[in-house]
Amino acid sequence: MKKRILKILLLLLVAGISFTVLPEVIPEIKEIVPILNNDHKEKVPVNVLKTYAGTYVFNETVKAKVTLKEDKLFVIQEELVKQPLAELEPVSKTKFKVKELEAEIEFKVNEEKNSIVLTYIRYGQEMTAYKID
Repeated sequence: MKKRILKILLLLLVAGISFTVLPEVIPEIKEIVPILNNDHKEKVPVNVLKTYAGTYVFNETVKAKVTLKEDKLFVIQEELVKQPLAELEPVSKTKFKVKELEAEIEFKVNEEKNSIVLTYIRYGQEMTAYKID
């Protein structure tokens, strides 16, 4: 049955039919549709988001500032290129998609939770920054 549903989904995707009406037509695919539509958004508790907010240093001249506004994280980096605030959309509790760029940011908290590392991932390249405040 699952193979049949997946074949139907693939045919509908190729045909360009919207997945928003499918749950009413085929109830079994309610869990699959949000993933296909990319409507599934991870909910990260605000207290966790607060721990990620702060200034991160990549090197002596490049810093990034992560801010929390209206329960959403934003990042800005001005030293090399003036950029507007970019919203971070949660993919998991620690990984976020930078909405305005084809990039991701991942936060790693050490065992003692007294330091946080930010990894910026874009085009397969990774840059690491350390939280300083």
